[in-house]
Amino acid sequence: IEDMCRKKGYKCQVTVESPWEKPIQALDPETVELHGIDEVRGNQIKMVKTGITEFRGIWHGAVGSGKTEMMALFIECLKRPRTLVLQARKHLVRQTAERFEKRLGIECGQILEGQMDMTKRVTIATVPTLLQNIALTDYEILRKEVPLSHGKGKIIKDDNGKPHHRVIERRKPIPLDPEVLAFRHEVRAWLATQRVLLIDE
Repeated sequence: IEDMCRKKGYKCQVTVESPWEKPIQALDPETVELHGIDEVRGNQIKMVKTGITEFRGIWHGAVGSGKTEMMALFIECLKRPRTLVLQARKHLVRQTAERFEKRLGIECGQILEGQMDMTKRVTIATVPTLLQNIALTDYEILRKEVPLSHGKGKIIKDDNGKPHHRVIERRKPIPLDPEVLAFRHEVRAWLATQRVLLIDE
């Protein structure tokens, strides 16, 4: 996320402090039930217990290993009023929302293009969409063709694969509509209320 922010020119501050105090008040994963699952696997319970005690970490697992169920169990154990889940791709936002709704018996909010639901206990979004909706400045990309001898810019090749010219790009700030700006401030304020952040890739 930090690298993506820097590439897009956004200021990014990374904090290492946990947003809650030790110890975390949470339910025992062994006593929590998920809808549609007869029994949570022992390794999943162990991983969730570790996540509760360690605050942060990385769960490595192959496709179909139950990472989404572990996230659902983690969310249910913490019982936090706000949880934000970030997905790598758009189609996974709806897929994850459907799984959470099935396992937790709740309705999830989704942040996608043309859809901003930030009122639910669990909200799912992609990193690019979230960044787009918290930026206080938009930019227009201006491109200018220059000779190869210019020395700067991306080299553009002709149909035969030979370098033909260069293209220099620069970003021009675009004034935001007051309503759009107000909405993005609202998204930023909402983001500050999130108490659990899970990233699934």
